[in-house]
Amino acid sequence: MSVGESVARKDGPDKVRGLTRYIDDHNPAGCWFGATVRSAIPHGRIKNISFPKGTRWDRFVMATAKAIPGRNCVPFLTEDLVLLADGYVRYVNEPILLIAGPNHDEVERAARAVEIDYEPLPAILTLDEAIAAGTTDGCQVPRPLHIRRGDIEEGFARADTIVEGTYRVGHQEHVYLETNGFIAWWEPDGRVVVKGSMQCPYYVQRALKMLFALPGEKVEVIATPTGGAFGGKEDFPSVLAGHAALLSREVGRPVKMVYNRTEDFTSTTKRHPARVHYRTGVDKEGTFTACSVDFVLDGGAFITMSPVVLSRGVIHASGPYHYPAIEIHGRCYATHTPPNGAFRGFGVPQVFFGIERHVDRIAARLGMDPVEIRRRNLLKPGMRTATGQLLRDGVSAAEVLADAVDRSGYRERSKRPAPGPGEPRRGVGLALYMHGAGFTGSGEARMKSLVGMRLTRSGRVEILTASTDMGQGTRTVFPQIAARAMNIDVDQVFVAEPDTARVPDSGPTVASRTVTIVGRVVQQLAETLARRILRFVAEEQGGGPDGYALQGTHVLSREHGTPVGTLADIAARMTEASGDVYLEQGYTLNPDIRWNEETHEGDAYPVYAWGCTVVEVALDPDTLEVQTTQVTASHDIGTVVNPVLAEGQVEGGVAQSIGYGLYEEVHWHEGRMLNPGFTNYVIPTSVDLPDIDAGFVENPFPDGPFGAKGLGELPIHGAAPAIANAIAQATGIDVCELPVTPERLLAASNAAAQGARDDRHDPASETKKGEAT
Repeated sequence: MSVGESVARKDGPDKVRGLTRYIDDHNPAGCWFGATVRSAIPHGRIKNISFPKGTRWDRFVMATAKAIPGRNCVPFLTEDLVLLADGYVRYVNEPILLIAGPNHDEVERAARAVEIDYEPLPAILTLDEAIAAGTTDGCQVPRPLHIRRGDIEEGFARADTIVEGTYRVGHQEHVYLETNGFIAWWEPDGRVVVKGSMQCPYYVQRALKMLFALPGEKVEVIATPTGGAFGGKEDFPSVLAGHAALLSREVGRPVKMVYNRTEDFTSTTKRHPARVHYRTGVDKEGTFTACSVDFVLDGGAFITMSPVVLSRGVIHASGPYHYPAIEIHGRCYATHTPPNGAFRGFGVPQVFFGIERHVDRIAARLGMDPVEIRRRNLLKPGMRTATGQLLRDGVSAAEVLADAVDRSGYRERSKRPAPGPGEPRRGVGLALYMHGAGFTGSGEARMKSLVGMRLTRSGRVEILTASTDMGQGTRTVFPQIAARAMNIDVDQVFVAEPDTARVPDSGPTVASRTVTIVGRVVQQLAETLARRILRFVAEEQGGGPDGYALQGTHVLSREHGTPVGTLADIAARMTEASGDVYLEQGYTLNPDIRWNEETHEGDAYPVYAWGCTVVEVALDPDTLEVQTTQVTASHDIGTVVNPVLAEGQVEGGVAQSIGYGLYEEVHWHEGRMLNPGFTNYVIPTSVDLPDIDAGFVENPFPDGPFGAKGLGELPIHGAAPAIANAIAQATGIDVCELPVTPERLLAASNAAAQGARDDRHDPASETKKGEAT
């Protein structure tokens, strides 16, 4: 079978034994080391760069923007990001100058010795400042997005109650185990070769082509085993690869650049801070009549991935609920802070904190059970989303809600008696959510997502794809899909190293698309390869291809049930007869999918995955410290290809969401990150995490590989809002900002006790029909 089985990770043994070679384990002969000189101010003009006495500058090679032979641009969705600042800086730690030398520690000391004089310019450092100013000098922003469906005015007029609330979230650091790193060198034929830790080899290739004015065949990008990414190695590796390649070009030898943890924290992208405002009309029965959403992001100093983060957030801002009328407005502002970029969830965790907290507040206002108000307003098959997409396949909001509530004992736990003096306050909360798989709209049609497959002479099947394995299990799941499609042993299938000189462009490893989109192509290629093998056998043995079948490591005669040869022997004869047995195919988007990029109307995604998380918390009444004591998660990801790997994805996503909800907070001063380390950037450890009960509701997607949907981003959406809802249930404190630290709880509690309605700590307002809002 292979699909549906917990096949052991193919890369597991080498990782357990310490044999896997990450980028920092590579040390080419004659390699020099690179370091980066960065801006000390958030906004200003560079007046002068000087090199004080006391350092032997002749031992180093340096490069500024003037050394770039092509364009000083790292292209993403736009072309505003520069590789090196040239004349002006727009955030603290923006790269200005690169330096290389033969000794790592000497290079680092030399970089610190460089002196830069600036003419400071006014800086906008927070989202609130950006909104007040309306624009940020020198920085571009994505275009605003607007969705409107139904008669909003009529919908609010029908409401018996209108509930409003503003919800805020801050930055979140990726905290991958392996920091960013690259090695670059130039071949005698003029090719540049870079290898490093990344998600998207062809994104890096595109950037290097522009920076060095080279054709694609002159740029080779090799993805080494990647020790975690979570979106943080989608965009930023193009910058670091460009730095290493530029230094290597100047030095004439390989150059290695691997960030330490502090530099990775202070200089790379993070999750976008956001403010989301909901205004929802509801009738006496608890049915939503209308909703208005205002979603605002802090993009940082450059656009990078902000347009699609904004788009994802806007599309998902209605949540898994049906509204007769809805309007959604999305905007992104620039600030003089490091660019924010891709992060697991891609704008959706921000809006789901808002909407799931908001739905609980509506339930409290009406005196309704939080489960019941969700049940009454769920999206179901045959309904349309805010973009007008007709939901057909795999709609499981009701099923995951029921499963999580039942398995967690939610109803029983929510009725616990009040604690005695000094005892922990216990509460239980839930959150319901969904996530679209693949690129938005027609993005997958444009990408095409090519995959290659080769039958080797030894009878093994090689999958060639640019999809990287950053811990999620691609190197195991793809062979499972191919083995199932061919009915051969999973050990007969392996995935090639992602190298742009060898593998086709399968698109980036992002957007919960690897299994759903690329995996579907793997399945189709494997089926085609199986048919080709059986045709060859039929030509040799006589009869038609239907008279033979692959099984394990052999080809069998269906009539006699006996082997006619091993796959290895047959593969050897096939390659002798016709040369390399190689197939290549791209992804074909369902032609029924229609999407209008300008208006954001139509079919946003081929399919949605669905989830519900229930969290129980215990709150110390003296310190206001919150501990999660139980997590139950239910997810519909279609067919579960590998249950153990899927459970691991859920557990990791829940852990990140708990960090987002309770612990992780970036502190800033004048645009500089103050807590770039694990001493004071707190993430949950194994001690802080409860048992996580991960379950699945399998609702297969017909266009996915054997019915599978995407999983990677889905589990991060639930725990944070569920925690906030559990705290509110336990204490009555109206939680409207993440993370829910003891300091924020104390401030919110004091504000509530004083009857204050502070916009930051208690922004919600509620009105009955006819009252001013």
